[in-house]
Amino acid sequence: MITGGQWARAFQWQQTVGARWKRLTERERQVLRLMAQGLDNQAIAQALHITPKTVECHVTRILDKLGVHSRQEALVWAHTHLAELLLSSDGSGKSLT
Repeated sequence: MITGGQWARAFQWQQTVGARWKRLTERERQVLRLMAQGLDNQAIAQALHITPKTVECHVTRILDKLGVHSRQEALVWAHTHLAELLLSSDGSGKSLT
């Protein structure tokens, strides 16, 4: 049975974490997933068939939308709040393997 406190926490998560995740474009989510896998900008660019400069722009937008100040902060935020979403390519939480 779900308690009132659990509903409140779920609602708060949706209002904070969920809202930030939804602000990211699909491409920004792809970049964040690759960042979480430890890829640098050059490797992300190669994986997505875009230029490293475009990756830099995506990373800057990700930092802004998540409200963090560095790549490391973005990764900590993502691993803390979105561990399952980062495992999948589509954000469903389904493993890629």
